[in-house]
This record gives sequence, C-alpha cells and structure tokens, in this order.
Amino acid sequence: MTTDRRLWLLGATPPVAWFTAQQIAFLLAPRLCQSASRWPLAPLFAATLLAAAGAGLVGFHEWRKSAEGSRRRFMAAAGALLGLLCSLGIAALALAALVHQPCD
Repeated sequence: MTTDRRLWLLGATPPVAWFTAQQIAFLLAPRLCQSASRWPLAPLFAATLLAAAGAGLVGFHEWRKSAEGSRRRFMAAAGALLGLLCSLGIAALALAALVHQPCD
C-alpha cells in the first residue's frame, strides 16, 4: 500500500469507526429494549474502539518517524488526533449505553 493511501486510511478509520458504533447501537436499540439486555453492544464497542485507537497509534508512530514540516507528518498527526478524539467519543457512547437501561 502506498504511503498516501495509508495516511488517508489512518485519517478515515477513526471517524468511520465512531459512526459505525453509533449507527449500529441506534439500530439495535429496539431489540435491546425488548430483551432488556445491553451486553450485546459490548463487542461492537470493543471492536470499534480497537479500530479507532489502533489507527491513532499507527498515526502517532508515523508522526514520530516523519520528517519535520512534511505533508506526511501533518497527515500522521491528524490521524493520531482523530484516533484519540474518536476513541473518546466511542468510549463515551459505550459508557452511556452500558450504564443506562436500553429503554431509557
């Protein structure tokens, strides 16, 4: 994979993971309300959090090894920061979904 594609993928993965976690959680809400169980969401949140955090860590690694002032360094830093921000968003969504009852 070329460096440009990899950097764009690093920047796109965290927001897509956050969006996926939110949309699937909303899609499953009526079924979870009927079953009164919120634990089927745990694997969803774990997978999306792993994807966002993993992309952020790879972005951070790319940022550290890139040349000062380069486009690659900027995109790697943006990917690392997006990974951090989206990981926090997924964690907040998971905390709210796993603490509150599904029908609240």
